Amino acid sequence: MVQVITQIWVLLLGGLGLGALLDIWAGHTTPTIFYLSVGGSLLSYIFILHLL
Repeated sequence: MVQVITQIWVLLLGGLGLGALLDIWAGHTTPTIFYLSVGGSLLSYIFILHLL
């Protein structure tokens, strides 16, 4: 169970970090890619809660 929780956190933080880095690389003044990754993460969280 600990491995699953660790994997979830690594994927979540990795996705959010990658979104932020891509925004910096693209030179966005508004972090749109990061916002999209946050929205996708929240949507995934809601979907998982619905399944439980």
